This record gives sequence, C-alpha cells and structure tokens, in this order.
Amino acid sequence: PPTPIHPKNMLQALSLTGFTTEDEVIALYRTLETIDPPFDLILAVQAKFQTLRGREDLSKNYPRLEVLKQLKRAIEEQNAKRSQAGNRPFKVSLHYYTSSANELAQQIRELIRFTFEPDYLQINVKWPPAEQVAQIASDLPNVNLILQVRQVTAGSVIPKVKAYGGAVHTLLFDKSGGRGKPLDVEKSARLGSALVDAFPDTGLSFAGGLKPENIRGIRDGIDEKLGRHSYSLCMESGIRTKRGDRSFVDPEKVMEILSKLST
Repeated sequence: PPTPIHPKNMLQALSLTGFTTEDEVIALYRTLETIDPPFDLILAVQAKFQTLRGREDLSKNYPRLEVLKQLKRAIEEQNAKRSQAGNRPFKVSLHYYTSSANELAQQIRELIRFTFEPDYLQINVKWPPAEQVAQIASDLPNVNLILQVRQVTAGSVIPKVKAYGGAVHTLLFDKSGGRGKPLDVEKSARLGSALVDAFPDTGLSFAGGLKPENIRGIRDGIDEKLGRHSYSLCMESGIRTKRGDRSFVDPEKVMEILSKLST
C-alpha cells in the first residue's frame, strides 16, 4: 500500500486546498521557488458529482472538469522546474464529495479517467459504504486514501474504521466538515492518539479554522498532545484572499504559514 501520512516525526505534511486556476498554481510556485519546506507540501483540488456533469461551483472552489486537467498539467510543469533546481516537488490531492455514496467507486473511477490519478484522494463523505472504499482502494493501489471524519468519540469511531479493513490510509479530523470552524486541539489530539493506538499504520490529519495567526499555536498544541505521533495539517479558507466576488489562494499567506511552521 502507499505510504500513509504517518511514519516520520511530528508535522509531516501540509495540504493547501481549493486551487481553481492555473494562475494560482503558478503564482504559488514562483513565490516558493527557493523554499524547500521540512515537510511535504500537498496542493489539493476539489471535485464533486456535479463536476462530472460539466458544472462548476467557484463559490466553494469546485472548478470544471477540464480545469482540473489544466491544474494538474501546471503542477507537473512547475514540479519539473523544482526538481531541476534540486528542490522537492509538491504533491497533488483530489478531494471528492458526493451525496450518492452507494455510487462512490464508480464516480471516482469516472473522475480519474477524465482527469488524473493523484497522490492522495480525500473522500469527503460521512462514513461511506465499506465496499465502496474497498473498491476504490483496489482500483487505485498507489493512491493514499484519506477519509474525512467529524470529531466524535474514539468509542464510536474505532468500530467504523475497523469496517474498512485497512483500505483507508489516513483519517482527517475536521469538526466542521470543511466549513472552517476552529479546531479543538485537545479533543482532536486525544481522539487521534486513541486511533493511532488502535490503528498504528493509519495516518492522521487535522483541519478546521487554520490560518497564519494561529497555525504555530495549533501545531505546538498537537505536538504536545500527540507526543511522537506524526500528522498532517489541512488548510483552505486560511490561505485565501478575497478579490471582488471570489477568493483565491494567496501565496504570501502560504509563505507566512511556512515560515511559522518551519521553526
């Protein structure tokens, strides 16, 4: 199976979510041209069932299907330049949502066929059917599968995770389900620690209201609560700046975040 976001020390990866244009991608790479973070940087794009039918929802950062291909191509071109310069390339993730969980595997198969196979696939569906997740894992053996879960008790989460039989590689804890509500560090880390004890080969990721102003404090708090367990962080609203009626990934905010996380 692919390596989960787990076996290194402490903060292992930072995921930046919500790219909708090639310009956003290129601007970020230019800003970070000489920066090589001490953890993996993951660029995430979002899709849902309506994406497969040619629709977009830029108010929630869901671009059209053809734009996803353009974003992947831009990332590959910029990664080639980073590699030539001796810097580590960035990874790419697809975040997927559907209200038709019983058709999840088929929809993912269709999405990958028309776009690309990512390094990570995040499933933003509340406890999708185990057989659907198993099929996705079988279809995409080299992709790290991330499951978004809300903050609940370890007693209720552990049996549900067991049902996936190791098909899920990383658990993302997001109390608000992508709505940017503040992360409860103590509760999240306590739940994460219990799950690492139960599933030592499963990675952990945390999201919820992360921004430049609080990112270092949240990282330090998770480090303290988790001990030596590694984890990743996922951000969306905290890296964006409003321009007119839309918001865009702001490379200066990303630079500020990286500076605070690199010390």
